[in-house]
Amino acid sequence: MPKSAPSSPQASPSLSVGFVLMPSFTLLPFSAFIDALAPGRR
Repeated sequence: MPKSAPSSPQASPSLSVGFVLMPSFTLLPFSAFIDALAPGRR
């Protein structure tokens, strides 16, 4: 019989993402970044 998983889930490290907006910021690079995160959603 396979061993069962422990009853208490292991804590996974949290992921935080931050953005710094520059004075010459445009939405084109930001939208390209978002498209890169989900390439199959078209």
